Amino acid sequence: MKRSIAFFAGLMMLGTLSPATATSNPAQKKPLVRSPQQQMPVGENRAKTLQNKQGKALGATPAQPMERGTSKLAQIDESIGLFPSFEDGKYGYTNEAGEWVIKPQFDEAWEFYEGLAPVKVGRLWGYIDPSGNFVIEPQLDETWGFYDGIAIVRAGYQWGLIDRAGNFIVEPQFDEIWYPSGELITVKKAYQWGFIDRAGNVVVEPEYEAVWDFSEGLAGVRRDYKWGFVDTTGNLVIEPQFDEIWSFSSGVAPVRTGAKWGIIDRAGRTVAAPQFDEIWSFTNGVSPVRIGAKWGFIDTAGNIVVEPQFDETWGFSGSVAPVRVGSKWGAVDRSGRLTIEPQFDEIGYVSEELSSIRMGSKWGLIDSSGRIAVEPQFDEIGYVSEELSSIRMGSKWGLIDSSGRITVEPQFDAVWYLLEGIASIQVGDKWGAIDMAGRILAEPQFDEIWYFSEDVAQVRIGERWGYLNRSGELTWDEN
Repeated sequence: MKRSIAFFAGLMMLGTLSPATATSNPAQKKPLVRSPQQQMPVGENRAKTLQNKQGKALGATPAQPMERGTSKLAQIDESIGLFPSFEDGKYGYTNEAGEWVIKPQFDEAWEFYEGLAPVKVGRLWGYIDPSGNFVIEPQLDETWGFYDGIAIVRAGYQWGLIDRAGNFIVEPQFDEIWYPSGELITVKKAYQWGFIDRAGNVVVEPEYEAVWDFSEGLAGVRRDYKWGFVDTTGNLVIEPQFDEIWSFSSGVAPVRTGAKWGIIDRAGRTVAAPQFDEIWSFTNGVSPVRIGAKWGFIDTAGNIVVEPQFDETWGFSGSVAPVRVGSKWGAVDRSGRLTIEPQFDEIGYVSEELSSIRMGSKWGLIDSSGRIAVEPQFDEIGYVSEELSSIRMGSKWGLIDSSGRITVEPQFDAVWYLLEGIASIQVGDKWGAIDMAGRILAEPQFDEIWYFSEDVAQVRIGERWGYLNRSGELTWDEN
């Protein structure tokens, strides 16, 4: 039985977060060169396991195709209410009650996307409707779910696009295709990147070493190791001339020439000459900026709105930004006013309402004004929310509310947030589950537990896989 690698991305361990150092590039900065490792193209990240609300195993199905350059995914058509299921070596589809609607007959099966589901017969893929009838006969070597009326498919070694009738919109000719993040689709051919429209017309010839997604109507492109920008009609509006770039945001883009960063507008005109040692992407018109070893903030005109004076910052999260002065952390607002005086040894999770802070060896919580909401008393604070936060005392983890009242006594070796109001708990090498009131849903007994989705979570004991529902009931997969 295959386990979902996509599920693991949804798990969040409730441990302390660490800021980036002042001299490093921010973690959120996009890579300069496209690669399958940096942004996964179609054809990767295939297997995941799903189940219905009754906990019935729905078999191993491909992961949802990624909308290139964003965190969005092609949407599973849940309104159909059919799920890939496995029996006697074949896949079919069951309803939420676990009853067979489409009898097992396929060698592989995906979920429904926009009313059609990819299925495999022998070595070839096609698409069926909710009645189990083939709309597109098995004839393709690889397929993905439909997204906005198109699907990416492979015939032989090349990728193309089809419509819902199975007609090729774009004949298979590309080495890679990405689901669109806008009107244009990114393609790769002979190691070069370009863009096509949804009709398959080439808008930007594949002639660039690397590209970024379109943002505010412009996309970064690299030629001979220099970056410029193209518009959505394919015109090279800003000649490749920069050593490094960010995407456009708030009407401007940070660019690096040599060792210094400046700012340009959409016409490529210089807004701020290269003078800064580092600039990040603009968020709501403000960006962190580094001059020498100190960090401050600038606006889109390059004006300094908060003088570089801090040794470290994370940038703004909402209306405040954590900043470090010497060895102490505080926070500033967008005017540069210190809303929280630097006094803490560390700031962990930051939110609009509550933030975790460390004083000495103990952790507590502060509110948005910097007032101590929960006195530092815990050895560690993990995830923070307005309702519950995970805390560690000694070697054991529990939960507290926003006032610091312990709602679940520290007694577990680990606590992981599992979504939908459920947390997994570890005792020794076994895992169980609790609700937010601390009620045990399942005693620690599992070798693995995955997050709750549609009211069930996948669990494993030895080689046996099953499903745990929110009532603590187990359903075992006998396949």
